[in-house]
Amino acid sequence: NVASNVASKKRVSKTQMQQTILKNCQVFRSLDEIAQLIDRNPQYVKNHYITAMINAGLLERKYPMNHPNQQYKAKKNE
Repeated sequence: NVASNVASKKRVSKTQMQQTILKNCQVFRSLDEIAQLIDRNPQYVKNHYITAMINAGLLERKYPMNHPNQQYKAKKNE
């Protein structure tokens, strides 16, 4: 399992972490679910990965910004 490989390591490249997040977000997932999968703090994941991935067009939000039940999913390549 890719996520468990990333979770077991403390230092992982940003690219490897982003690929792991994308592979595990084929369906909408909450920030807590994503953070738990990669064994990182939810706020850290949001600040270091989620925001950048949304800006890069890799992830999409289920709801408008700052929704209390926000979830994220990998964008499909057109």
